[in-house]
Amino acid sequence: MVSVARCSVSAGRIAAHGHTERTNDAALPLDTDETLRKEFCQRLNPDQRMILVQLLTHEREAAVHDILAYLEWAVSTERLSINGADGSFAGKAEETMHGDFISHSAGYEWQGI
Repeated sequence: MVSVARCSVSAGRIAAHGHTERTNDAALPLDTDETLRKEFCQRLNPDQRMILVQLLTHEREAAVHDILAYLEWAVSTERLSINGADGSFAGKAEETMHGDFISHSAGYEWQGI
């Protein structure tokens, strides 16, 4: 889940191409909003682009955390049921989806997984 959260399409495009927009310009012209975003990114210097990459990645990680926290709340209040192959989502009752995500984000590796 952590690797998914850290994989931002926009951040990756900025790091690789200096802007957020698709690079197949010849196949289909960019629309007005895409052009504005591309021009904005291209006005930034490389250090500023890297800060933008970090901001986008951080925001994506925060969004994944918030979704997991919401799902955990919904499951714990019986508003939602999530069943995995073994019949449950978490391996232990004291674990939470967002707690697991936070631990893995911080680099903690669970033993035996």
